[in-house]
Amino acid sequence: MSNSLTPEEIEQERQNENRRIAFLDSKLAALTRQQRKQAMNYLTRTAKQAVGLLQARATRWKLFQLSGDLIRLKFTIFSTKHNVRGHTGRVASGAAWADKNMIGILDHFALAPKEVIQKVVIHECLHILHPLIRHKLSQQSIRPGIEHDYSLQQHSEEEWVRQMEERICGRIGYLEFWELAVEEGGDNWKFLYEHIIKQYSSCLSRLRTTPHPAKV
Repeated sequence: MSNSLTPEEIEQERQNENRRIAFLDSKLAALTRQQRKQAMNYLTRTAKQAVGLLQARATRWKLFQLSGDLIRLKFTIFSTKHNVRGHTGRVASGAAWADKNMIGILDHFALAPKEVIQKVVIHECLHILHPLIRHKLSQQSIRPGIEHDYSLQQHSEEEWVRQMEERICGRIGYLEFWELAVEEGGDNWKFLYEHIIKQYSSCLSRLRTTPHPAKV
C-alpha cells in the first residue's frame, strides 16, 4: 500500500485482505486433526530450511557475518486472532522478537507454496540479525510502502531488511502474488498463482533481451 492510494483504494485493499483471511481461516478450520498436524509440520520444516538457505547464501556471498544465535532460533506459529500490526491495524504475515531470539509466522502459510514461506521466514530472520551486524543501506531512500505501513523509527531497519531479502531470495514478489491469487482465485488459487509467476517471469525475460534504443 503506498501513499498515492485514494481512500477508496485503501478500503478496497482492506476488503481484499479480509476476504483472503476469511478464506484461509476456513480452509484451516476444515482440516482434520491429522491434516492440520501434517500442514503445520510442513510449515515448520520449510521454515527451518529457509533459515539454512539464509545461512548458506549469506556466507557464500559474504553479505554479513551471521550470529551463532540464528542456529538456535526459536520458531512459533500464530493465528490471525493473535496477530495485528499495531501501526496499521492490519494482520501481519510474520513477527520477530530479537530479545527472545524468536520469529513467528502466520498459520495461513501452512497452505502456501514453499517459496512464499521461505521469503517470509528469511524476512523475519533478518529483523533478528539487524541489531547484531554493522550495516549500511545501499540507498538512503525509503520505499513508499514502508513509509505508509511502518512507524518512522522502523523505516531504516525495514528498508535494510527488504534490501537483504531481495539479494537472498530475489525480487519476485512471491508473497504478494500468492495473496493476490488467493484473493482473486479462491479454491483455484494454485492455477492463478502459477499463471502470475509465469507471466511475471516472461515479462522479465523480455525486458532483459530487448535491446536498448541507440543513442543519437
